[in-house]
Amino acid sequence: MLAGLACTFRITGVFLLAALAVYALVQHSGGPRLVVKWAWLLVPVAVLGAFTVYLHQVTGSWMAWWDAQQSGWGRALTTPWQSLWHTIQAGAMAAWPGRPDVAWVFRAEVVAMAAGVCAMVWALWRRHWAEAVFIGLQVVAFGTSYWYMSVNRAVLVWFPLWAMLGGAVAWRPKSAMVWRAVVIVAVAVSAILMLVWAWLFFTGRWAS
Repeated sequence: MLAGLACTFRITGVFLLAALAVYALVQHSGGPRLVVKWAWLLVPVAVLGAFTVYLHQVTGSWMAWWDAQQSGWGRALTTPWQSLWHTIQAGAMAAWPGRPDVAWVFRAEVVAMAAGVCAMVWALWRRHWAEAVFIGLQVVAFGTSYWYMSVNRAVLVWFPLWAMLGGAVAWRPKSAMVWRAVVIVAVAVSAILMLVWAWLFFTGRWAS
């Protein structure tokens, strides 16, 4: 039911749906219990279906969402290396005369994608298959678009990444004082970044 609610807000609900399907498969490799678990996933599928039908009624196109992504944000299916190169080019100051903030946001997109890849690898290493699917599908989707866009925002709901960072904070190395200093600096940088993004948003600038 919560997955159905998630699908009403953001496209991320689609990736959550796939992750839940994998999670049910890992728990129950077969049999009636797996069928029951998957049957519940018809709720978010119905939400997505209803939204698709609504868009068709409004626009007359079954591809309305995808068309909007292409026309509004320049997204199109691209190879991963081209997508990275386009993002690096968009991160150049010369690409946005008088708008250096946009260049910095694109640079942050590259960092966010790197964080997503690291989180996916961590989940695979820990054999957290559902979490790996949740983040991995998004990394693939963002990484095959014309350029990285909205990855900064997507990071906020990558809960396996935050679980990984939470585990790192709880780590107790031999040099505890040094590690605490690292954690404090990381928290301070995170707070500053959140304030910067809030400033971009509330002053009418682009806050991907």
